[in-house]
Amino acid sequence: MANPSHKISLTAFHSNDMYDYTLVGKSYDYMQWGNIIVNGIWDYKINDGMFLKTNLAFNNFSSSQQQQKKTHSESVNSTIMAVNSHMREFQFSSMASIDKENKDYQFGLSVKSTMFNPGSYTQTGKIEFENGNKFSNDMVMDNKSNSILSALHAQAEYSQKDKWLARVALRANWFHNGKYNSLDPEVRLFGTYTFNSSFNLSSSISLYGITNKLRVLNPSCT
Repeated sequence: MANPSHKISLTAFHSNDMYDYTLVGKSYDYMQWGNIIVNGIWDYKINDGMFLKTNLAFNNFSSSQQQQKKTHSESVNSTIMAVNSHMREFQFSSMASIDKENKDYQFGLSVKSTMFNPGSYTQTGKIEFENGNKFSNDMVMDNKSNSILSALHAQAEYSQKDKWLARVALRANWFHNGKYNSLDPEVRLFGTYTFNSSFNLSSSISLYGITNKLRVLNPSCT
């Protein structure tokens, strides 16, 4: 959808595949995997010098591998072993920009939530009783984890065309996964000056992390 001030787009993708085979009298193997992706973008022109861009994204991937194997037990007819993997991501980001003569400002926020399970293992036994079958399901291993990664950032840039440019950027990153929290601020300074068409001097300084580690990059000339 489009109009003079707004542009909205939405895309979606879905896939689902499977493969199976049987070893007669021994086992039945089954594999399945699928993906769902949804992405939405909203561009908003507030006025000639102010813009807002917002993005929403969702990604869901799952896979499963199962094997049903005959047993020689009198009571347990068969066992089903399964390994399931799953990843689910939700992401929101928004950035505002202000463009003026020789000045540029940007402000933004991003949040990403992730559920990740590289592989959980279950074993199911089909037990035969006189009054019917009963299934026993045991979770052998579960590797599920959840995390949130978010960031706030701002940037200011001043310049004179074909002469010099100065930029300062601030950013705060927060990570949480239920057991661990991390808050990491960053400050970055960058400047460049053009003496003539064949000589340019640039330098940057970065201050980041809780430990206030300072890194200074050597000036470079081109």
